[in-house]
Amino acid sequence: MNTPRIFTFTPNPNLDHTLTVADVRLDEVLRASAARIDPGGKGFNVARALANMGVASRAVAFLGGAAGARLGAMMAAAAIDVRAVPIANETRSCYVVTDAEGTHHLKVNEPGPLVSASEVGALLSVIAEEVQAGDLWVLAGSLPQGVGTHLYAEVIELLHARGALAVLDASGEALRLGLRARPFLIKPNALEAGEVLSVTIDTPQSAARATVQLCGAGVEMAAISLGADGLVLAREGACVHAIPPAVQARNTVGAGDATVAGMLWALARALPLAEIARWGVACGTAAAMRPGTDFGSLEAVAQVAEQVQTRLIPI
Repeated sequence: MNTPRIFTFTPNPNLDHTLTVADVRLDEVLRASAARIDPGGKGFNVARALANMGVASRAVAFLGGAAGARLGAMMAAAAIDVRAVPIANETRSCYVVTDAEGTHHLKVNEPGPLVSASEVGALLSVIAEEVQAGDLWVLAGSLPQGVGTHLYAEVIELLHARGALAVLDASGEALRLGLRARPFLIKPNALEAGEVLSVTIDTPQSAARATVQLCGAGVEMAAISLGADGLVLAREGACVHAIPPAVQARNTVGAGDATVAGMLWALARALPLAEIARWGVACGTAAAMRPGTDFGSLEAVAQVAEQVQTRLIPI
């Protein structure tokens, strides 16, 4: 079996600043007991989670200013190959205030830099240079200012023309337009999928109906994350629910991105549907158990995977 090359594209990466406090309270001065800075942005998080599991990938991203340079250096220090698309404006920062138990957190994201049309053109040229048939490309996260919501759809069409597969993790209009380009795999959460389909998704059964509807619209695999209730994943008329073990979550920021990484790990090994869901949930759960925006090792993820329950959902 030939293992596919894996790329991630992060249009709006960031530096994640995490402050740990005794209790998250509004309208008070809070004193941090710990502080850390991690590389952030959904595609970068996927790449970092894959690296922790021993899987190499290449990360494509817009990077600008001192924050962008620091972010690129942090990714390089984590042994992740980055193909930066330089931009004139400064890469954003995001901020998380969390309690030590991980019970409550407050997350504030900057909107991101203004990206010009010529910089978007440079990005598309970079992707055209990099992509080869059989690649897996993860397109993930919000779009920076100045970038049209059609960008993901345009990139998916480019990937398809070169024989590569697209994995889309987005929301809102970017997800809606991206779906029309028929990516190979999508992984919205329940709220994001519900908004696109104009339905309420609040149970595994309603998630299963939604994944089947998404597959019927041309997506080969559709996953909907349900937080502590796990993941529902559908493909070719089959649907599975993966249920995580009860654990003490320390920080859930980035857990959804780790879920994508776990599914990619299993996909690259041609594992069956239930195992793809199992490893996705295990990777996301292992990430939620760690402080900051951090990810579990392959050993840690494997230990959680043994405790993940899977069941088929009739459709």
